[in-house]
Amino acid sequence: MSDAKLDVERVRYQSGQTLTSIDLRTQVEGAAQLRWWHNRALHEPFGVADGLEVSEIQDADGRRLALVAPGVAHDAFGRELILCARQRALFPADVPRQTLLLRYPHAAERAQARRRHVGELAWMPTRRWNVRHGVPLAHTNAAGQFIVDAWNRPQARVLARPRIAAGTTLPGATSWKAWRPLEMGDGQDTPPGYQVAIDTSYAGFTQTPCYFAWMQGPNVDARGRILAACAHIESETPLGFVFCVWLPTILGARLIRESAGAQEVGSPFLAFARREGLYVRWLAVEPVDSTSRKD
Repeated sequence: MSDAKLDVERVRYQSGQTLTSIDLRTQVEGAAQLRWWHNRALHEPFGVADGLEVSEIQDADGRRLALVAPGVAHDAFGRELILCARQRALFPADVPRQTLLLRYPHAAERAQARRRHVGELAWMPTRRWNVRHGVPLAHTNAAGQFIVDAWNRPQARVLARPRIAAGTTLPGATSWKAWRPLEMGDGQDTPPGYQVAIDTSYAGFTQTPCYFAWMQGPNVDARGRILAACAHIESETPLGFVFCVWLPTILGARLIRESAGAQEVGSPFLAFARREGLYVRWLAVEPVDSTSRKD
């Protein structure tokens, strides 16, 4: 198969230009070529991506047929091979050692094939097959038995990169809320703490990622680093988490002294956070689910 182009024609339009069907087809074909190159270069997609289950049936005349379910595959050139409906392929006369392929239509057949589906079924002697001819779905052995197995049915490699997202709260305007990390009896004062709920729903995580978060700010000094050392994450979900900061008694008293004159409960820390421009920066990594990969 040699109809994989080695160059891409880019269409440049001009104001007032009269367009013909060949102009639009050239633009679509150029975009398809770039997509196929991307698939080959980054994803190594050769094989069945979804569906395309194969079974043997007989028609009313008793002839053997291979019935292929709808699905998607990619050939060695990165091209999509799509069956939108069930397709049948009549067994060849010389049944032994044949391979059933899903392949990209040849140029002469492509216009007709594209109106129905992208990809066509074809039989080929197993000894002649190589990856350039198409994606094998099943084969027959020397006795003419129809066989579907993993060796003759390669699976497209799924994207194996983790999903990563990052973000920050508003510098100097983070929505802190009072938090009591410890329950202390005998009338003792509980060391103060503050927390903020971080929304990560925009990242589209489907499972709880690994969250990392830390305090930052344009004026962070040794005091800010002490705060960061007394922080942790809790209540992790795919939609967000809670970042907590605990103020040791000595540090809490120091902040109160520096923010003298504030009357509200919790205001010393909030004044300190606004003055120092504190905010929370976070990073989330959703790991790849190895159980869903197709090897």
